[in-house]
Amino acid sequence: VLDNPAVRIRIDDGRNFMKLTDERFDVISSAPNFPSLSGSGALYSREFFELGSSRLADGGVMCQFVPIWRLHPSEVKTIVASFADVFPHVRMFSTGLSLVLLGREERFPGIDFEELDRRVSRPEVQRSLAEIGVRGPVEMLSFFQMDESEIQGFAADAPLNTDDRPRIEFFAPRALFSATVGPNLEEVRAHRPEIDARLAKLVLVDEDIAESYRILAAAYDATVEGEILMSQGAVEQGFEMLLPAADSGQRYARYLVADHAEKTGIDLQREGKLREARAALSIAVLYEPDRLDALVALGHVSLQLGAFETAEVVLVDALARYPRSAVAMMRLGLLRELQGDRDEAERLYRTAVEIQPDLADGHLY
Repeated sequence: VLDNPAVRIRIDDGRNFMKLTDERFDVISSAPNFPSLSGSGALYSREFFELGSSRLADGGVMCQFVPIWRLHPSEVKTIVASFADVFPHVRMFSTGLSLVLLGREERFPGIDFEELDRRVSRPEVQRSLAEIGVRGPVEMLSFFQMDESEIQGFAADAPLNTDDRPRIEFFAPRALFSATVGPNLEEVRAHRPEIDARLAKLVLVDEDIAESYRILAAAYDATVEGEILMSQGAVEQGFEMLLPAADSGQRYARYLVADHAEKTGIDLQREGKLREARAALSIAVLYEPDRLDALVALGHVSLQLGAFETAEVVLVDALARYPRSAVAMMRLGLLRELQGDRDEAERLYRTAVEIQPDLADGHLY
Protein backbone atom coordinates (compact mmCIF):
# COMPACT_ATOMS: atom_id res chain seq x y z
CA VAL A 1 0.00 0.00 0.00
CA LEU A 2 2.74 2.46 0.95
CA ASP A 3 4.43 1.99 -2.43
CA ASN A 4 1.24 2.77 -4.35
CA PRO A 5 1.63 6.21 -5.99
CA ALA A 6 -2.11 6.83 -5.56
CA VAL A 7 -1.80 6.60 -1.78
CA ARG A 8 -1.47 9.79 0.24
CA ILE A 9 -0.25 9.23 3.80
CA ARG A 10 -1.52 11.54 6.50
CA ILE A 11 -0.45 11.13 10.13
CA ASP A 12 -3.34 12.49 12.16
CA ASP A 13 -6.10 11.63 14.58
CA GLY A 14 -8.42 9.66 12.32
CA ARG A 15 -11.62 10.64 14.10
CA ASN A 16 -10.76 14.32 14.11
CA PHE A 17 -9.72 14.12 10.46
CA MET A 18 -13.10 12.70 9.47
CA LYS A 19 -14.87 15.31 11.56
CA LEU A 20 -13.10 18.19 9.83
CA THR A 21 -12.88 16.99 6.24
CA ASP A 22 -15.49 17.48 3.53
CA GLU A 23 -14.10 14.57 1.49
CA ARG A 24 -16.15 11.48 0.75
CA PHE A 25 -14.59 8.04 0.53
CA ASP A 26 -15.46 4.79 -1.21
CA VAL A 27 -13.94 2.77 1.65
CA ILE A 28 -13.21 3.64 5.27
CA SER A 29 -11.29 0.92 7.10
CA SER A 30 -10.93 1.15 10.86
CA ALA A 31 -8.56 -1.16 12.74
CA PRO A 32 -7.93 0.73 15.99
CA ASN A 33 -5.98 -0.31 19.05
CA PHE A 34 -7.45 -2.89 21.41
CA PRO A 35 -10.64 -1.43 22.95
CA SER A 36 -9.39 -1.76 26.53
CA LEU A 37 -6.60 0.76 25.88
CA SER A 38 -7.29 4.25 27.14
CA GLY A 39 -9.06 6.33 24.50
CA SER A 40 -9.45 3.47 22.06
CA GLY A 41 -13.04 2.79 23.06
CA ALA A 42 -14.05 6.01 21.30
CA LEU A 43 -13.18 4.32 18.02
CA TYR A 44 -15.77 1.62 18.72
CA SER A 45 -18.62 4.00 19.59
CA ARG A 46 -21.88 4.62 17.79
CA GLU A 47 -20.85 8.25 17.18
CA PHE A 48 -17.62 7.17 15.52
CA PHE A 49 -19.47 4.76 13.24
CA GLU A 50 -22.00 7.51 12.48
CA LEU A 51 -19.15 9.85 11.57
CA GLY A 52 -17.71 7.19 9.27
CA SER A 53 -21.09 6.71 7.62
CA SER A 54 -21.40 10.47 7.01
CA ARG A 55 -18.07 10.48 5.16
CA LEU A 56 -18.87 7.64 2.76
CA ALA A 57 -19.49 8.32 -0.90
CA ASP A 58 -22.61 6.86 -2.52
CA GLY A 59 -22.20 3.10 -2.50
CA GLY A 60 -19.29 3.35 -0.07
CA VAL A 61 -18.52 0.81 2.65
CA MET A 62 -17.04 1.01 6.14
CA CYS A 63 -14.88 -1.86 7.37
CA GLN A 64 -14.50 -2.34 11.13
CA PHE A 65 -12.15 -4.69 13.02
CA VAL A 66 -13.59 -6.34 16.16
CA PRO A 67 -11.29 -8.54 18.29
CA ILE A 68 -12.84 -11.55 20.02
CA TRP A 69 -9.84 -12.52 22.15
CA ARG A 70 -9.67 -10.98 25.63
CA LEU A 71 -13.13 -9.51 25.08
CA HIS A 72 -16.25 -11.07 26.60
CA PRO A 73 -19.21 -11.83 24.30
CA SER A 74 -21.24 -9.07 25.98
CA GLU A 75 -18.70 -6.46 24.85
CA VAL A 76 -18.36 -7.94 21.37
CA LYS A 77 -22.13 -7.77 21.01
CA THR A 78 -22.11 -4.15 22.18
CA ILE A 79 -19.63 -3.21 19.45
CA VAL A 80 -21.61 -5.09 16.79
CA ALA A 81 -24.88 -3.55 18.02
CA SER A 82 -23.38 -0.05 17.91
CA PHE A 83 -22.18 -0.61 14.34
CA ALA A 84 -25.46 -2.14 13.18
CA ASP A 85 -27.41 0.70 14.79
CA VAL A 86 -25.79 3.05 12.26
CA PHE A 87 -25.59 0.95 9.12
CA PRO A 88 -28.81 -0.60 7.81
CA HIS A 89 -26.88 -3.22 5.85
CA VAL A 90 -24.08 -5.16 7.56
CA ARG A 91 -22.02 -8.23 6.79
CA MET A 92 -19.98 -10.09 9.38
CA PHE A 93 -16.86 -12.08 8.53
CA SER A 94 -14.94 -14.20 11.04
CA THR A 95 -11.23 -14.90 10.71
CA GLY A 96 -10.81 -16.90 13.92
CA LEU A 97 -9.41 -14.37 16.36
CA SER A 98 -11.40 -11.39 15.13
CA LEU A 99 -14.54 -10.31 13.35
CA VAL A 100 -14.65 -7.96 10.40
CA LEU A 101 -17.81 -5.91 9.91
CA LEU A 102 -18.77 -4.29 6.62
CA GLY A 103 -21.46 -1.62 6.72
CA ARG A 104 -23.19 0.50 4.08
CA GLU A 105 -26.37 2.44 3.45
CA GLU A 106 -27.32 0.52 0.32
CA ARG A 107 -27.92 -3.19 0.05
CA PHE A 108 -24.86 -5.25 -0.76
CA PRO A 109 -24.88 -6.33 -4.39
CA GLY A 110 -24.19 -9.89 -5.42
CA ILE A 111 -20.52 -10.80 -5.60
CA ASP A 112 -18.98 -9.89 -8.94
CA PHE A 113 -16.62 -12.84 -8.83
CA GLU A 114 -14.78 -12.04 -12.04
CA GLU A 115 -13.93 -8.57 -10.76
CA LEU A 116 -12.99 -9.90 -7.29
CA ASP A 117 -10.77 -12.54 -8.87
CA ARG A 118 -9.12 -9.94 -11.09
CA ARG A 119 -8.26 -7.77 -8.10
CA VAL A 120 -7.10 -10.61 -5.88
CA SER A 121 -4.95 -11.99 -8.70
CA ARG A 122 -2.68 -8.93 -8.65
CA PRO A 123 0.73 -10.17 -7.43
CA GLU A 124 0.99 -7.66 -4.58
CA VAL A 125 -2.50 -8.62 -3.34
CA GLN A 126 -1.73 -12.33 -3.63
CA ARG A 127 1.43 -11.88 -1.57
CA SER A 128 -0.43 -9.93 1.09
CA LEU A 129 -3.20 -12.52 1.35
CA ALA A 130 -0.68 -15.36 1.40
CA GLU A 131 0.88 -13.83 4.51
CA ILE A 132 -2.37 -14.47 6.38
CA GLY A 133 -3.04 -17.84 4.74
CA VAL A 134 -5.81 -16.81 2.33
CA ARG A 135 -5.36 -18.79 -0.87
CA GLY A 136 -7.76 -16.91 -3.13
CA PRO A 137 -11.07 -15.07 -3.47
CA VAL A 138 -13.29 -18.05 -2.63
CA GLU A 139 -11.47 -18.67 0.64
CA MET A 140 -11.82 -14.98 1.47
CA LEU A 141 -15.59 -15.30 0.98
CA SER A 142 -15.71 -18.50 3.05
CA PHE A 143 -15.21 -16.41 6.20
CA PHE A 144 -18.62 -14.76 5.69
CA GLN A 145 -20.91 -15.56 8.62
CA MET A 146 -24.10 -13.49 8.51
CA ASP A 147 -25.73 -10.23 7.48
CA GLU A 148 -28.08 -7.77 9.20
CA SER A 149 -30.89 -10.35 9.31
CA GLU A 150 -28.99 -12.59 11.76
CA ILE A 151 -27.03 -9.76 13.36
CA GLN A 152 -30.29 -8.42 14.80
CA GLY A 153 -30.54 -11.64 16.80
CA PHE A 154 -26.83 -11.82 17.59
CA ALA A 155 -26.77 -8.33 19.12
CA ALA A 156 -30.34 -8.26 20.45
CA ASP A 157 -30.71 -6.24 23.66
CA ALA A 158 -26.98 -5.41 23.73
CA PRO A 159 -26.41 -1.88 25.09
CA LEU A 160 -24.73 0.54 22.73
CA ASN A 161 -21.25 1.95 23.20
CA THR A 162 -21.60 5.72 22.99
CA ASP A 163 -19.41 8.71 23.71
CA ASP A 164 -21.35 9.62 26.86
CA ARG A 165 -21.67 5.98 27.97
CA PRO A 166 -18.30 4.48 26.95
CA ARG A 167 -19.03 0.95 28.10
CA ILE A 168 -16.29 -0.70 26.08
CA GLU A 169 -13.40 1.26 27.55
CA PHE A 170 -14.56 0.41 31.07
CA PHE A 171 -15.77 -3.17 30.63
CA ALA A 172 -13.26 -4.54 28.09
CA PRO A 173 -10.39 -4.80 30.67
CA ARG A 174 -12.38 -7.39 32.63
CA ALA A 175 -11.47 -10.00 30.03
CA LEU A 176 -7.76 -9.26 29.66
CA PHE A 177 -6.78 -12.53 31.32
CA SER A 178 -9.72 -14.63 30.14
CA ALA A 179 -10.00 -17.16 27.33
CA THR A 180 -12.82 -15.60 25.31
CA VAL A 181 -12.33 -16.79 21.72
CA GLY A 182 -14.29 -20.03 22.18
CA PRO A 183 -17.29 -18.39 23.89
CA ASN A 184 -17.42 -15.66 21.24
CA LEU A 185 -17.28 -18.19 18.42
CA GLU A 186 -20.13 -20.08 20.12
CA GLU A 187 -22.27 -16.95 19.97
CA VAL A 188 -21.47 -16.44 16.29
CA ARG A 189 -22.20 -20.09 15.53
CA ALA A 190 -25.56 -19.87 17.31
CA HIS A 191 -26.79 -17.21 14.87
CA ARG A 192 -24.88 -18.18 11.73
CA PRO A 193 -27.08 -19.60 8.95
CA GLU A 194 -26.26 -22.81 7.12
CA ILE A 195 -23.66 -22.77 4.35
CA ASP A 196 -26.17 -22.74 1.48
CA ALA A 197 -28.01 -19.82 3.07
CA ARG A 198 -24.74 -17.90 3.32
CA LEU A 199 -24.01 -18.81 -0.29
CA ALA A 200 -27.39 -17.40 -1.35
CA LYS A 201 -26.69 -14.12 0.45
CA LEU A 202 -23.43 -13.73 -1.48
CA VAL A 203 -25.18 -14.60 -4.78
CA LEU A 204 -22.44 -16.85 -6.13
CA VAL A 205 -24.22 -18.22 -9.18
CA ASP A 206 -21.45 -20.19 -10.90
CA GLU A 207 -21.85 -23.77 -9.67
CA ASP A 208 -18.14 -24.59 -9.69
CA ILE A 209 -17.40 -21.50 -7.60
CA ALA A 210 -20.35 -22.29 -5.35
CA GLU A 211 -19.06 -25.82 -4.75
CA SER A 212 -15.60 -24.50 -3.92
CA TYR A 213 -17.24 -22.10 -1.49
CA ARG A 214 -19.13 -24.95 0.21
CA ILE A 215 -15.92 -26.94 0.68
CA LEU A 216 -13.93 -24.02 2.09
CA ALA A 217 -16.77 -22.78 4.28
CA ALA A 218 -17.21 -26.31 5.67
CA ALA A 219 -13.49 -26.43 6.49
CA TYR A 220 -13.73 -23.12 8.34
CA ASP A 221 -16.89 -24.22 10.17
CA ALA A 222 -15.10 -27.40 11.26
CA THR A 223 -12.20 -25.28 12.50
CA VAL A 224 -14.58 -23.17 14.57
CA GLU A 225 -16.27 -26.29 15.93
CA GLY A 226 -12.91 -27.79 16.90
CA GLU A 227 -11.83 -24.64 18.70
CA ILE A 228 -15.12 -24.43 20.58
CA LEU A 229 -14.79 -28.05 21.71
CA MET A 230 -11.24 -27.47 22.93
CA SER A 231 -12.32 -24.34 24.81
CA GLN A 232 -15.02 -26.41 26.50
CA GLY A 233 -12.48 -28.97 27.70
CA ALA A 234 -13.11 -31.62 25.02
CA VAL A 235 -9.51 -31.23 23.90
CA GLU A 236 -8.95 -34.57 22.16
CA GLN A 237 -12.29 -34.42 20.33
CA GLY A 238 -11.65 -30.84 19.23
CA PHE A 239 -8.10 -31.63 18.13
CA GLU A 240 -9.29 -34.56 16.02
CA MET A 241 -11.87 -32.31 14.37
CA LEU A 242 -9.21 -29.74 13.54
CA LEU A 243 -6.85 -32.16 11.82
CA PRO A 244 -8.83 -32.71 8.55
CA ALA A 245 -9.34 -28.95 8.19
CA ALA A 246 -5.63 -28.38 8.82
CA ASP A 247 -4.74 -31.06 6.28
CA SER A 248 -6.93 -29.30 3.73
CA GLY A 249 -4.73 -26.22 4.12
CA GLN A 250 -7.09 -24.11 6.23
CA ARG A 251 -4.64 -21.65 7.82
CA TYR A 252 -6.40 -21.03 11.11
CA ALA A 253 -6.85 -24.77 11.66
CA ARG A 254 -3.14 -25.27 11.03
CA TYR A 255 -2.37 -22.56 13.57
CA LEU A 256 -4.63 -24.15 16.20
CA VAL A 257 -3.18 -27.64 15.64
CA ALA A 258 0.39 -26.35 15.79
CA ASP A 259 -0.28 -24.20 18.85
CA HIS A 260 -1.82 -27.07 20.80
CA ALA A 261 0.89 -29.53 19.72
CA GLU A 262 3.65 -27.09 20.69
CA LYS A 263 2.23 -26.46 24.17
CA THR A 264 1.67 -30.19 24.67
CA GLY A 265 5.19 -31.02 23.52
CA ILE A 266 6.84 -28.46 25.80
CA ASP A 267 4.79 -29.69 28.79
CA LEU A 268 5.77 -33.30 28.02
CA GLN A 269 9.43 -32.29 27.77
CA ARG A 270 9.26 -30.71 31.22
CA GLU A 271 7.76 -33.94 32.55
CA GLY A 272 10.64 -35.91 31.06
CA LYS A 273 8.42 -37.74 28.55
CA LEU A 274 10.85 -37.10 25.73
CA ARG A 275 9.57 -39.44 23.02
CA GLU A 276 6.00 -38.21 23.46
CA ALA A 277 7.30 -34.65 23.44
CA ARG A 278 9.17 -35.25 20.20
CA ALA A 279 6.03 -36.63 18.55
CA ALA A 280 3.95 -33.61 19.60
CA LEU A 281 6.59 -31.07 18.62
CA SER A 282 7.01 -32.76 15.25
CA ILE A 283 3.30 -32.19 14.61
CA ALA A 284 3.70 -28.53 15.54
CA VAL A 285 6.48 -27.89 13.02
CA LEU A 286 4.72 -30.01 10.40
CA TYR A 287 1.72 -27.67 10.38
CA GLU A 288 3.63 -24.44 11.06
CA PRO A 289 7.29 -24.88 10.07
CA ASP A 290 8.27 -21.40 11.26
CA ARG A 291 7.31 -21.86 14.93
CA LEU A 292 10.50 -20.89 16.73
CA ASP A 293 9.65 -22.29 20.16
CA ALA A 294 8.60 -25.61 18.64
CA LEU A 295 11.74 -25.81 16.51
CA VAL A 296 14.05 -25.07 19.44
CA ALA A 297 12.21 -27.48 21.74
CA LEU A 298 12.24 -30.22 19.09
CA GLY A 299 15.97 -29.69 18.56
CA HIS A 300 16.61 -29.91 22.30
CA VAL A 301 14.45 -33.02 22.77
CA SER A 302 16.27 -34.66 19.86
CA LEU A 303 19.57 -33.83 21.57
CA GLN A 304 18.34 -35.36 24.81
CA LEU A 305 17.34 -38.51 22.93
CA GLY A 306 20.70 -38.69 21.20
CA ALA A 307 19.21 -38.03 17.76
CA PHE A 308 21.98 -35.67 16.72
CA GLU A 309 21.15 -35.71 13.00
CA THR A 310 17.57 -34.63 13.65
CA ALA A 311 18.75 -31.99 16.12
CA GLU A 312 21.17 -30.67 13.49
CA VAL A 313 18.49 -30.30 10.84
CA VAL A 314 15.98 -28.67 13.17
CA LEU A 315 18.32 -26.23 14.91
CA VAL A 316 20.03 -25.14 11.70
CA ASP A 317 16.57 -24.54 10.23
CA ALA A 318 15.58 -22.53 13.32
CA LEU A 319 18.62 -20.27 12.96
CA ALA A 320 18.09 -19.88 9.23
CA ARG A 321 14.57 -18.63 9.93
CA TYR A 322 15.50 -16.62 13.04
CA PRO A 323 19.18 -15.64 12.78
CA ARG A 324 19.08 -13.70 16.07
CA SER A 325 17.45 -16.37 18.20
CA ALA A 326 19.84 -16.60 21.13
CA VAL A 327 18.22 -19.73 22.54
CA ALA A 328 18.50 -21.54 19.19
CA MET A 329 22.20 -20.56 19.11
CA MET A 330 22.70 -21.96 22.61
CA ARG A 331 21.06 -25.25 21.66
CA LEU A 332 23.13 -25.51 18.49
CA GLY A 333 26.21 -24.61 20.54
CA LEU A 334 25.42 -27.50 22.87
CA LEU A 335 25.12 -29.81 19.86
CA ARG A 336 28.49 -28.63 18.55
CA GLU A 337 30.03 -29.15 21.96
CA LEU A 338 28.71 -32.70 22.12
CA GLN A 339 30.03 -33.28 18.60
CA GLY A 340 33.50 -32.16 19.74
CA ASP A 341 33.58 -28.87 17.83
CA ARG A 342 34.40 -26.67 20.83
CA ASP A 343 35.53 -23.64 18.81
CA GLU A 344 32.21 -23.43 16.99
CA ALA A 345 30.35 -24.11 20.23
CA GLU A 346 32.16 -21.23 21.95
CA ARG A 347 31.42 -18.91 19.04
CA LEU A 348 27.73 -19.73 19.21
CA TYR A 349 27.63 -19.34 22.99
CA ARG A 350 29.36 -15.96 22.87
CA THR A 351 27.08 -14.65 20.12
CA ALA A 352 24.01 -15.85 21.98
CA VAL A 353 25.10 -14.08 25.17
CA GLU A 354 25.79 -10.88 23.25
CA ILE A 355 22.22 -10.96 21.96
CA GLN A 356 20.66 -12.07 25.26
CA PRO A 357 23.02 -11.39 28.17
CA ASP A 358 20.94 -13.19 30.81
CA LEU A 359 21.84 -16.48 29.11
CA ALA A 360 25.31 -16.10 30.66
CA ASP A 361 23.81 -16.99 34.02
CA GLY A 362 23.81 -20.68 33.20
CA HIS A 363 24.40 -23.31 30.55
CA LEU A 364 21.12 -24.37 28.88
CA TYR A 365 20.68 -28.13 29.20
